[in-house]
Amino acid sequence: MRDAGLPLAPTFIPFTPWTTRALYRDFLRTLVDLDLADQVSPIQLAIRLLIPEGSLLLDLPEIRAIIGPFDARALCYPWHNPDSALDTLYASIQETIKREERHRATRTQIFRKIWDLAQAGKFPVDVPMVSRRRSLT
Repeated sequence: MRDAGLPLAPTFIPFTPWTTRALYRDFLRTLVDLDLADQVSPIQLAIRLLIPEGSLLLDLPEIRAIIGPFDARALCYPWHNPDSALDTLYASIQETIKREERHRATRTQIFRKIWDLAQAGKFPVDVPMVSRRRSLT
């Protein structure tokens, strides 16, 4: 895609019932390793799996054990991660994104804050990431 001059806009669902802190950290590291961190919309780092009525996931015993009653307003079953720290991390990332976007922070700035929230360690890149997003004008 880079060779063709086409910027990527990847999408993800990083928060699932199977997400662990280690997996989330690996996800962030992979984005950095692939030089995609600045191309990912910050909200993509905080998407939570929705389990709608009729989902085949409802057939899994481990899913039935973590869901609440169907939420007709949200049109899905609320669920909690077996590791409550992941639910806390998810909420913290959501709040960070909202706050930082209100302050007009860049994707890179928001990514680094999420990196720190995930306790992913020392950021592996010493130089600032440069956005490859292209203007449509």
